Amino acid sequence: MVRRAVISVVLSACGYDWSVVPRPDASVDATVDATADASTPCTSIKGQCPHDSFCEFPDRLCGAGAPGTCRPVPPITSCDDAGKEIVCGCDGIVDVTRCDVRANGFDLSKNNTACKPKSATATRCGFLFCDDGTRCVELDGGVDFRCAP
Repeated sequence: MVRRAVISVVLSACGYDWSVVPRPDASVDATVDATADASTPCTSIKGQCPHDSFCEFPDRLCGAGAPGTCRPVPPITSCDDAGKEIVCGCDGIVDVTRCDVRANGFDLSKNNTACKPKSATATRCGFLFCDDGTRCVELDGGVDFRCAP
């Protein structure tokens, strides 16, 4: 605990940008095209967008369908819990908001079977998981989803 605090103080003093915090397993890919900008087309969840961007797929299939577009990663500090949901990302990890998934450098995934909700009674709803007492509502032709009462 003390070691982590010391590292945090040292990095803060050196001007480290804490607004974008990557996941431990999302290391910088050596194949990233450094000349790509935030509007570059992409077909993979990693490696084609700049390190401060993620590939957003219009069909939410994480590259298995239509190609995507590199989008800027939102600062983690811009995410709040107001829109709390159980959300699946292309990395197979469940987060609490859509913003959290994107701030970690990934798009939303409606086909990633690696995502497992913490609640055994939650049901799959595209890239979301709906709790008991709610139903899945498909929007925009299966590109967006909501859990409704």
